[in-house]
Amino acid sequence: MDLDALATKLGFPIVPISTFADVSPEHVAQLVEGDTGAFSASLLQLNPGSIILVNDGHSFRRRNSNIAHEIAHALLAHAPQTFDHLRGRRFNKDIEDEANCLAGHILIPNAAAMKIVRSGCTEDAACNRYGVSLEMLRYRLNTSGARIRHKRWQHRKQ
Repeated sequence: MDLDALATKLGFPIVPISTFADVSPEHVAQLVEGDTGAFSASLLQLNPGSIILVNDGHSFRRRNSNIAHEIAHALLAHAPQTFDHLRGRRFNKDIEDEANCLAGHILIPNAAAMKIVRSGCTEDAACNRYGVSLEMLRYRLNTSGARIRHKRWQHRKQ
């Protein structure tokens, strides 16, 4: 799935953080090259509209996951989370788990998970085709039930 096209169609284009390198080169360099784990992505509600700000210092697969996660927050109508300048961002585990689950479905729908298992393609090939990490691939193959359904199908075939 073309996540750029999906995000744009939903009304929040994807903006790489490096776009702001002219405004604050030292801060962007810190996030894109220095401490890449400090920021992944965020759905920013602006006036007017919204954007998904994404760390383009991450790998393609990680960016895809980050973007799908932010799209999921929007589709689930999650309220923006607060940021406390003394304590940092406050995470709601249930909301984050919900967004992670839907992000997995966006990246590898159930039908795609079945296709991967039935085709017998390698995990690496599937990761490349769907632009996901090995962890995400395994998560979706397990939670979709694709592996179990395929094993049952093979057993019935014998």
